[in-house]
Amino acid sequence: MVGYGDDSLGFIDEKDQDASDRAPDSEGKRPNMKKKAIKKVLDAIDSAETDLELDPAASESPQAKYTKGLGTGGSVWDSSFAETTRETISTILATIGSEFTGVSHNVSVQHQAEPEKVDSGDSRADWDVL
Repeated sequence: MVGYGDDSLGFIDEKDQDASDRAPDSEGKRPNMKKKAIKKVLDAIDSAETDLELDPAASESPQAKYTKGLGTGGSVWDSSFAETTRETISTILATIGSEFTGVSHNVSVQHQAEPEKVDSGDSRADWDVL
């Protein structure tokens, strides 16, 4: 931008940038900040799924990975108690994975249902997104 001596857009600070990002377009529509907030939630869920290694496309499920060697024919502990322990751990991990999938789906549906732009007076244009 002219007068700044660099290629910046000329925003004074984040608040100035934020005000510009929220400004109405030529049709009087503003960005839907609720949609942006929901996207941040969706990104956090995806990140947690990755951290917990719950990716359904992974070559090895968490149930298999974290119960290896337990139970009937196990190399770590072969007993009926180890088998019960293996089943319990597998069930817990499967439930966690299923719950994440459900929550992720619900948030994704909500995100997709929100329009990109809203009328200027719509409260969704005023949501705070951190």
